[in-house]
Amino acid sequence: MPARLPYAARVPALVACVAAALLTGLPGVALAQKGDSGRPDVPGGPRVVVAFMPIPDRAARGVDEGAEPPLAFRPILDRLAARDQLSIGMSSAAQGQYDPIQALLDITQGTRVSLSSYTPKRPPELKLYEDGEGGGLMQGWLDVSARAESAPADLFPGLLAGSIPEGAAYVGVSGRSQREATVAANQAGRIAEVSLGSAASVASRVRDQLRRSSLVIAGLVAEGQTLIERIYHLDRGYEALEKKLGALGAKVERIK
Repeated sequence: MPARLPYAARVPALVACVAAALLTGLPGVALAQKGDSGRPDVPGGPRVVVAFMPIPDRAARGVDEGAEPPLAFRPILDRLAARDQLSIGMSSAAQGQYDPIQALLDITQGTRVSLSSYTPKRPPELKLYEDGEGGGLMQGWLDVSARAESAPADLFPGLLAGSIPEGAAYVGVSGRSQREATVAANQAGRIAEVSLGSAASVASRVRDQLRRSSLVIAGLVAEGQTLIERIYHLDRGYEALEKKLGALGAKVERIK
């Protein structure tokens, strides 16, 4: 059963789902084909989307911070757990004191140690820069690598994306923090493909990246109004999705 975590131990960008709806109807492609970026499409095989959904990382004012808060996204986790194809689990966001950047770095390196094991204790602030050739670079990665060497363990930030021959892709929303792009960086801090655009185009851009990358990291938005186009992709796998999201408290309207 998923554990309840205090707000201080929650990742502000929660790994919300493996976006099965984005994979629906994705055709198999041949290695010889190339997309608009010039990178060859990867052959048919497993694809993974790691989607980060921002959630509050602090208790609301007036709320007893010592009280145990409700588990975020519990209804969504329960619905995913009902699918026999998936194995759902949850882990704490960090070992010891929580740091949001360190939580993302822990995902990239596949392991974690206490912040007190590093010198310096806190990771540097990371910033995504597009390289002008369709990819990106995380500024501050050299400091990340040097800091990892100071820990009493074999830590390799970027190991996840670096283990994928074609590298990982990142899809984000322009005008917001691209902190989640950290997970798409390889051991040199480079990201194979970066796609920034509107919130309304995230789903279609993720589907496009899945033709060329077997791992796509997506940074979602949770505030304001979002228009989702081509919803027939969602209708294929999720009947009356707007009603189900409405039952969770979301304000969703289907526009004819």
